[in-house]
Amino acid sequence: MSRTARLAVLLSLVALGVELAAQAGGTADRPAPDRVRGHLLTFQDNGAWSWFEDERAVVDPVAGRILVGSCADGAGAGGAGRDGDIDVAWLDLRRGRIASFALHERLQGDDHDSPALLVLPDGRYLAMYGMHGGRGEAPLLSRWRRTVRPGDPTAWTPERTFRHARSMSYSNLIWLPAPAGVDGPGVVWNFVRATNFDPCVMTSTDLGETFTGTGKLLTEGGNADRPYVKYASDGASRVHLITTERHPRDFDNSIYHGYVEGGVLHDSSGAVVDADVRDADGQPPARLTPVFVSGTAIGGTVLRRAWTVDLAADASGALRALFIARAEDRDTDHRLLLGRFDGAHWTVTPVCAMGGHLYPSENDYTGLAALHPDDPDRLFVSTDVDPRDGTSLARHEIFDGRTRDGGGTWSWQPVTRDSTVDNLRPIVPRWAPDRTALLWFRGTYATYGEFDTAVVGIVDAPELRCGPVTYVDATAANTTLVGGERAPASGPAPGPGPADGRWHARSGVGNGDRVWTADATGTEDVPMLCTRIERPAGVYDLFVYFWSNPAEDWAIRAGLDRDALRTFTRRSSATADPADFTAPVTCVGATVALYAAWLGRVELGDAGDLGVFVDDPAGAQPGTGRTWFDGIGVAPARPGG
Repeated sequence: MSRTARLAVLLSLVALGVELAAQAGGTADRPAPDRVRGHLLTFQDNGAWSWFEDERAVVDPVAGRILVGSCADGAGAGGAGRDGDIDVAWLDLRRGRIASFALHERLQGDDHDSPALLVLPDGRYLAMYGMHGGRGEAPLLSRWRRTVRPGDPTAWTPERTFRHARSMSYSNLIWLPAPAGVDGPGVVWNFVRATNFDPCVMTSTDLGETFTGTGKLLTEGGNADRPYVKYASDGASRVHLITTERHPRDFDNSIYHGYVEGGVLHDSSGAVVDADVRDADGQPPARLTPVFVSGTAIGGTVLRRAWTVDLAADASGALRALFIARAEDRDTDHRLLLGRFDGAHWTVTPVCAMGGHLYPSENDYTGLAALHPDDPDRLFVSTDVDPRDGTSLARHEIFDGRTRDGGGTWSWQPVTRDSTVDNLRPIVPRWAPDRTALLWFRGTYATYGEFDTAVVGIVDAPELRCGPVTYVDATAANTTLVGGERAPASGPAPGPGPADGRWHARSGVGNGDRVWTADATGTEDVPMLCTRIERPAGVYDLFVYFWSNPAEDWAIRAGLDRDALRTFTRRSSATADPADFTAPVTCVGATVALYAAWLGRVELGDAGDLGVFVDDPAGAQPGTGRTWFDGIGVAPARPGG
């Protein structure tokens, strides 16, 4: 059965379940679709990334921020006006707010263009990015910007550029401190695909003010024979790397490991492979230490055409590497493998099945996986094959995998379930053993140049936890225009309202037997609403709840500041979990499900009211892109516990 057919079956079963629930007057036994374990955060309503830029997300523990970079596409939210925007979004853990900054508007709608991010030792942020092919000089340029002030992502220096001889792609930023006895701020390394489309080397000794060098790290010869490399620093003196020979569609790849120290390339044993990575002579990947040799049988299955996925290193010399390979050379059956290096030897063990390809022309693109950099026995995977029992899934789901025997066996817990869109390319930035930021993009991914996906995540950290949610239904008593005037609305009446630029009170659905709707029968621009609730002094997390047909993409704009609303859609949100609430809340309807969006955190010094501002998206598509606003949620924040 095809993925499309499996999804249709899933949606029909969901619709049947909720229809029976409506007839019975209660909640269906079958759960709602688009479930996520934990409160899902929306970082960008339009964004994606390739997996060969690092770090795509970073944590600044000093300033209390999580930053994530992405590239927007014209097929996603905002349309052509967002096509190619290079964005960095951040979560302020202290204030409990999400915001973003466009580093470069409309560069190129291509996930390869997403920025690599680095927290510099002086607390400023560095972002480096560029185009993925094209004409003229623009694709030759590595582009970068730094923040003006430490810990402040709201203001960046003007864009600077470095011109390569050939088109660049895949920036990878790593800072290493100066060796003992040497003055200076250390070296920022940028490993970038450039000359001859090979992995090349740029360096900065002034914390990213300037970059020099076009050294060659690796080469296979021709410009179509490009190695694919993943990098990771031990935080002290070494940059580790794993690499293929070429692209798996063109070559039966093995996987190799080496490291750069003091500008010298070594294999795993420490033998020198290249005395100066800054010169123009790159080395063949096969001169490095083999981690996996194509044609090896693992678990009785012969594996071929490997591709690098993730790499983690620590100061002790221990390494973990993830890569995929085709089972019996079938591009419909990829497997995830884990390599571990104990300082002397590499061992490789199977992890799970990854399924087929995302689309035919890139028949080794899978959902991918991420190592937990602070927990050597944990990883996250995106797959359309359930790793618990091998059953086929309708969509790519995220699973949390843990091992107690070095990767010999794994236990799995789903992070997403019954999704109506794909969950792809998870990443986990380095942070702390008791804190995890799991990020991915969620939506429809057609190709690397055409995607309608949102950047989302779950942050498990003491400072972002909250108590049970009290649901507050939006009614005429607590919901007004932003100035406090009565909100004009048609109804209450069953069925869709007229396209008259007013909200419609649709009866017979939702909590309180009524929802606020817009854009049901035609394009509207309804006025902004504000729903308020009284609360005693304290710190609170706030949520907005809206309905959507799981087969369509209904949306809402909402926020804690009338001038800073954010757009939330079905594909960027998860359905409300009945277990989150202090009292029963209706979370399924006849053909719709209730979706939740976290808006942020508010502190009340004295007893007072909290307000949530709500609007319909500009230019919403009538019918399939309607807005159904039901209510808000408030939960006591529990920082530190």
